[in-house]
Amino acid sequence: MDEATAERQGEALAVLQRLLKEQGVRARHHQRIGFTLFAERAADCWPDQPASLSSTRWYPPMLTVGWPWERQIATVTVAQRSGCYLVALGGDRDSEPLVVHEAAQVVALVMDPELRVSA
Repeated sequence: MDEATAERQGEALAVLQRLLKEQGVRARHHQRIGFTLFAERAADCWPDQPASLSSTRWYPPMLTVGWPWERQIATVTVAQRSGCYLVALGGDRDSEPLVVHEAAQVVALVMDPELRVSA
């Protein structure tokens, strides 16, 4: 994933986080970036190009959602191509996520009392 995509997804999750906060729901935004340094010698590089001494890898941002007095009830990511919200209920990132098109729909899903009881 490139930096621009990670930034767009992060902005979409920030909108959702703000809406959840207005409802009193706790949400934490997680962003992982991998940074690798290389110890290349100048002799190993092409003469007309500088040596690449580092690489950066961006991972998809995620939002963990929960009530202040309860455990995590959902994990939300953003689909890379469609931009839809992917909601894994119960905080299990390995479960099949629900595809939700708008942030307000995610809030309604999280606010569902049955979800809070079963999570």
